[in-house]
Amino acid sequence: MGIAVTRGGARWSKSLQAILLLAVTGAACGGAKHQTANAPAAAARGGSPVAAGTPAVAALIPAGQFGGGWARAAAPASLGDLRCAGQPLVREAGAGAEATYSKGEAGPWAAERIVRAADGGPAAFARLATLLQNCHRLQAPAPADGAIEWSLAPLPFPRLADDSLALRLISMDKARPLAADLVLFRHGDTVALVAQFATPPGPVSGTTLALVQQAEARLLRFLP
Repeated sequence: MGIAVTRGGARWSKSLQAILLLAVTGAACGGAKHQTANAPAAAARGGSPVAAGTPAVAALIPAGQFGGGWARAAAPASLGDLRCAGQPLVREAGAGAEATYSKGEAGPWAAERIVRAADGGPAAFARLATLLQNCHRLQAPAPADGAIEWSLAPLPFPRLADDSLALRLISMDKARPLAADLVLFRHGDTVALVAQFATPPGPVSGTTLALVQQAEARLLRFLP
């Protein structure tokens, strides 16, 4: 599979929650409460939780900015837990700031995660492109169900920040169909992951674009 890097419902609810500590966005709206909830997961990954009020937390999209019925949602899993051949997508320096959202119990769902790349931004994206070039599936731990596996393919997407990469993910569990748009971009050494999940026929691409553009604008505003 070729990956191009650009330079520059109710039944699904329980399973999706097991996927999702993925979030890249949200302590700007109820941040202290969300950060506390994520502290055990951050500690398990060996980092320290991001303190409320830090630039990364401020850069997360507030739920109210989405409009159209989106609201903050609980998410007991993380994009930081996505693995390919056992390797994380981004090697993080410390814990990431993250949040998830939904438009109801049956979705769609959105997630944002902001992290500092331990390798440095350019090196992190070079490693990421190489990892995904040879990756046939992504895996996310799901405490109740073992693991959820995703097939992946390139997703055409506009150029973002210093580097960007976009993927379409499809759940490989035919009994619980789900699709996702996953977009990663960096500003210096900071990497943002933004995702939208939905049941078939999948995410609305226009919504994904709007979410990502808001995430990029906010990241560039709040981080030097």
